[in-house]
Amino acid sequence: MGMDVVILSPETEEFLRQLDGLSNNSLIHRNEVSILLELSGRHDRKTQLAELAFGAKFCWNLFSVMKRIGPGAKGYEHLMSEYNENVVKVISSLKGLLGPSPDEVRKQFEEKFFINTQTSLQAQIELFHDISWIKNWSIDHKSDTPA
Repeated sequence: MGMDVVILSPETEEFLRQLDGLSNNSLIHRNEVSILLELSGRHDRKTQLAELAFGAKFCWNLFSVMKRIGPGAKGYEHLMSEYNENVVKVISSLKGLLGPSPDEVRKQFEEKFFINTQTSLQAQIELFHDISWIKNWSIDHKSDTPA
């Protein structure tokens, strides 16, 4: 995979170690999270990263509730509508954060997370789960960003 075109700083590596510990090593798309972290630090986009983490956590929480209550439950349609609306915002934030990245990285994110297939949608919610740990970190440390 060509995601290794983004070389990680020691600060990003350290923050990833903290996320690994906080998440009990549950990051599914750790490589992609590392790229987002590195790009946010390198291009002064930590505010965008904080907004992305908030949105991803919101989507992950909505998804978890929808999964728990099931499609026939009262309020499910409203949750689904809210989820779909927020996914659009999170994907837009992701694309914005990826703006200064190499073409190869943007292409791989596009193919893995942004196309409308079952595999991509599953990977997308997994990525939201992973990014939500950035928000969890910020809550624990009372800071939006690691640096």
